[in-house]
Amino acid sequence: MPTFPRLAQRLSLGAWHPFLLLYLFLTNLFLANFVLANFLLAKRLLVTFLLAPFFFFDIAA
Repeated sequence: MPTFPRLAQRLSLGAWHPFLLLYLFLTNLFLANFVLANFLLAKRLLVTFLLAPFFFFDIAA
């Protein structure tokens, strides 16, 4: 039988380890998704404002 502090340490680590990993994974996923969404939005706006006039004038001509 292990000593009590050792057991408490092992229990606390065993109890919190998966939650900590899940929390880190979810925050990582959220941040990556946020950055990716911003990048895609910025690319779409860039394409819209830079290329749309050419298409518009091509259609209007």
